[in-house]
Amino acid sequence: MAGLSGDAFVKALQSDPIQFIVGPTAVPLTISKALLCHKSETFAKLLSKPGLLELRLPNVGADVGKIFVCWCYQGRLQGLGVNPSAADRREWKELLINLWLLGDDYGIPSLQNQAMKQLTGLFVTPYLLNKKDIEDVWSHKPSHEELQGLLICTLVAQLEAPNAAKTIYDYEDLAALPKFMAKLYKALQMWVTFDVPVKAKKNKWVMLLQSERLQKGFLVSEMMRKVSAQAARAPARPFAPGEIIEID
Repeated sequence: MAGLSGDAFVKALQSDPIQFIVGPTAVPLTISKALLCHKSETFAKLLSKPGLLELRLPNVGADVGKIFVCWCYQGRLQGLGVNPSAADRREWKELLINLWLLGDDYGIPSLQNQAMKQLTGLFVTPYLLNKKDIEDVWSHKPSHEELQGLLICTLVAQLEAPNAAKTIYDYEDLAALPKFMAKLYKALQMWVTFDVPVKAKKNKWVMLLQSERLQKGFLVSEMMRKVSAQAARAPARPFAPGEIIEID
């Protein structure tokens, strides 16, 4: 979705605010209704009824919701600071994954692609990906091929690293996940066929991540996401004025 012009952005900021209620503890966040609708056509459809000034997303974490609201105003995600700790990297990884999934649920490709760019940079860190990340992403609906692809490729890189701490057998219980084994096999094929000079073998994962071959595959198409997200999240009936929307 194209960015707002200066005048349009000011008008959006002056529009009626809505309460964006996130997390299981119902953390209230305030955001311009027009700005939120501009960022997501799915949200725009949900909020199209006059008088709707509250939107509940109990399955969106409070920290993710706060970052998303900031992103709506700033148009970009803030990154990690200089020399982040291992704990900071793990926390930011989880937030980025959940931001990507939020974008997947509500048709916001620009958010997804910014989160993906930072994730590809983070996953250069050895063994940052864990089994729970994979299980969480696979259990989330709707389908999200791009993020699954990044996680599978990262897993293969971790397994193929010299002196790897884990083997494929440590992940065999994931075989029951839909299409997991097929994606793993495809990623293994790509790893084997991705040729690098002998002197660069230790940097193979970094080079593969930066390759056009992978970068294109990880980007989300705005046109394709728009229709699927609307179909998945649009309300089946009109809401009455003043009614609160709560989204599972």
